[in-house]
Order: sequence, then structure tokens, then C-alpha cells
Amino acid sequence: MDVAPLFRQLQDCGRIVFSADKLEVFCEKWQIAEISVLGSVLRDAFQPDGSDLDVLVTFLPDDPWTLLDFVSMERELAELAERKVDWIEKCGIENSRNSIRAQSYRCNA
Repeated sequence: MDVAPLFRQLQDCGRIVFSADKLEVFCEKWQIAEISVLGSVLRDAFQPDGSDLDVLVTFLPDDPWTLLDFVSMERELAELAERKVDWIEKCGIENSRNSIRAQSYRCNA
């Protein structure tokens, strides 16, 4: 998986630093096809000592993950980011019945 777009996104906002190698291993391990950030990390509302990291992910087709796996993924990524992580699957937005929320995520991702 190419993590370069996420690194460009994070470098542009200058708020969170990841190890590219560790993030790439994370994405391969969890079969992540696409990963990006959204929310306060991209805006001036971000607080270095308190804001969480909102992450948008797309998994490779036929990923086998359970709810417990998602908890493990979130914790592992939080360790890499050194802060709380909240994430949402891109397909969850695309299939959302709440068009206002879906549009908000699309505009901020």
C-alpha cells in the first residue's frame, strides 16, 4: 500500500508525525487499501495535546476482520500516532442514509 498520500496530507498540516515504515507495515498487516485523515487535524481547531486523530480507511476486498480486530487496529494505530484514534470505513460513508453527514465527511477527507 502506498502511504505517500497520507504522509503528504500530514506534512501539509504539520501536526502529526508517523514513521512511514511502521505505517506501511500496519496497512499491509491489516489489509488497508487506502488511508487518509479528516477532521480537526486538517483545521486550526486541532489541539496538539488533546485532539484525537480521525482516520478514513478502505480495506482490501474480502477483509476478514471482526469487531475485536477493529479495536486492535484502532489501538495499534493510536500507538503509532501517540494519540487517540477514531476511524470510519469509507464504505460506511458512501452507504450512509444520512446524506448531510456523508457529504460532510466527503468534503473533509
